[in-house]
Amino acid sequence: MRSQACYCGKTTKMVGCSSGIDGFECEHVCDKLLSCGKHRCTELCHEGPCPICPEVITETCFCGSDHRKTVCGTVAPTNVKENDSESSKDKNERKGGYSCGKKCAKMRDCGNHECGNVCHPGPCEICLRLPTRQRYCPCGKS
Repeated sequence: MRSQACYCGKTTKMVGCSSGIDGFECEHVCDKLLSCGKHRCTELCHEGPCPICPEVITETCFCGSDHRKTVCGTVAPTNVKENDSESSKDKNERKGGYSCGKKCAKMRDCGNHECGNVCHPGPCEICLRLPTRQRYCPCGKS
């Protein structure tokens, strides 16, 4: 006889050594962390991978001016980790998940000028209006 764990790992039972049983379904909720990295599987113990995360979350665009409801499991886990704000502890919010198509109002590195590009991931372009970055004077004299 040998001890065999169920698929979720919460229950074990004794089976014959030559038994072909590699797992079984128990009566517990799976509760494994889903691929989104934020929510847990709510299905009963099951064989194979867990389904995509079905939780409905509020997603904020890259520039932060727009919000929409979406299914958590529809974005690849790498994107979720890359774009999530560490200060946001809410499992049902995601920051920087899509482009709203509006003009980005974030400030450029100079702190005086808005980005102005279409809503985009990552940092805004550097400000070329800083005097240290000017090659020619706007008046045209040099």
